Amino acid sequence: MPSLMGLFGSEAVAAIAVVWLVARNLYRLRFNLGSKWVGISACVALYLACAAVAVAHAWMWRSADRYLLALQRPAPPTHLASDWGSTLTAENRTKHSINLARLTFESWGEVVDYFDASGKLVPYEPSQKDQQVRDAYLERIRLLESQLFLLFCTGIGWLLLPLLAISLAFSQQSKRLFQPRSAPSPRNAS
Repeated sequence: MPSLMGLFGSEAVAAIAVVWLVARNLYRLRFNLGSKWVGISACVALYLACAAVAVAHAWMWRSADRYLLALQRPAPPTHLASDWGSTLTAENRTKHSINLARLTFESWGEVVDYFDASGKLVPYEPSQKDQQVRDAYLERIRLLESQLFLLFCTGIGWLLLPLLAISLAFSQQSKRLFQPRSAPSPRNAS
């Protein structure tokens, strides 16, 4: 599963733009600069955009959480009884019991018994590839746990962005930030 860091990086740029636009429109409303309806509609549209992004983060968080729970709680380990697969051929019994033992190791990290070609239960010996699959499985769980935290924090952050814009629009420095710049007047105009 790819990392969400690229997504969060582009969101940071979008968040800065949203804060700037909301604060600028609030400043314009505060000092009656420009059309009142343009300022109000821009603020409402930007707030709705923030809410939509927060809802999208909640949806991504929930789907990632469900996937994480499925990975953390796989099917219970399979411990084969001595009469398991007695109706199967010896070849199929060995093949299927090895698959169950491999899946148990990959999901649980537990070594269980399988039926060898002679029909005896013997402990499964994980290969290097099985160990790599197990390590990738655990890494996927760790990555999902960290991404869940990031998704939660950024989702809440998108809901709080308008508050940041409001505080910026009503700060002491807002006049310097948002006042339209006029062309400098020439000193010696004659």
